[in-house]
Amino acid sequence: MLKKAFWTFILVGVIAILVLGAVNRTQARVGESSESDTVAQGEGETHLWLTRTGVVSSKDSERLLVEMESGESIEIGERAWEFAQQAGFSAQPGDVLQLVGFEEGDAFEVGALTNLTNPQNLQIRDPETGRPVWAGRGRRGS
Repeated sequence: MLKKAFWTFILVGVIAILVLGAVNRTQARVGESSESDTVAQGEGETHLWLTRTGVVSSKDSERLLVEMESGESIEIGERAWEFAQQAGFSAQPGDVLQLVGFEEGDAFEVGALTNLTNPQNLQIRDPETGRPVWAGRGRRGS
């Protein structure tokens, strides 16, 4: 009887350690600046898709400025912001946004926007090629 209790205790202890390890690993991954597993490849270029979260600091008809937790600012402007507005995406200063995109040179090219304050999301770039969705399919789609 004592032997059975001992082995049960050992088994429960091992399971508890495995569960705590899994929880700890998951929390560590969530806490990182998450890089997605997705790689976009198009026209000879490969892009590693990254996920960033920040707060809208300013907005006008020409651009949206998002302040990241790191202090970095990401501007969504020109055709990308025009497309987002035409598609009905809205964000106000103070809204929390999740941006998925890739770095190209010194710029962060936004591929998808998610407003976490006012649940909305919009795909701006093709997740497989990184090509802007407003640009159509190009010659390959013909």
